[in-house]
Amino acid sequence: MATGAASVLITFLLTDAFLAPSAHDIHSSGGVSIRIQIAPSDTGGFARSYKPSQSLAEIRCQVWRTYKGDPCPADASAAQLYWPHITQSPKTLYMTWSPCGQYSNDPVATAYLGFNVEYLDSKRTVIIHCYQAAPWIHGPGAPGANATLSFALLLIPTESIPAGRLSVVQDDRVEHLFGDQSAEYQIATATVS
Repeated sequence: MATGAASVLITFLLTDAFLAPSAHDIHSSGGVSIRIQIAPSDTGGFARSYKPSQSLAEIRCQVWRTYKGDPCPADASAAQLYWPHITQSPKTLYMTWSPCGQYSNDPVATAYLGFNVEYLDSKRTVIIHCYQAAPWIHGPGAPGANATLSFALLLIPTESIPAGRLSVVQDDRVEHLFGDQSAEYQIATATVS
């Protein structure tokens, strides 16, 4: 009987160590799903983060100041260079964001399969869940050059978020058959009106 239990335990440990579950969106207790948009950039990515704003003109001005200096031009001029196909939307927070996995030197951690976004009212937090599924034991990732860090523009709808201060948190998560790894860190704060 002890041999049978040992076999089951060894099978369980080997399964957990070498098999990955299916990747899926992450859902927090009390979290409300938010469907964000990622704005395409005609000028490529940006090498830094900017303060989130409900004003697209303010985001464009921040980028302008980085690359062209003061003063900011009229928004129509900045819009010719930065996100020309996007117009100001009501109840939207604009935020630059480094897509999942770009901060990591671990080749497995940079292979995030997807992400989803939620709002947690109890914490006044928007959380971006970056996720992948992996076994506990894995070989090294494919060799090659690391991607250059770049930022995209997220459009986060705020109609379901009450006015006030808001935290934006990223949750880098690796799911295993048993026991997930999760690292959460704040990436921005904003004020929603």
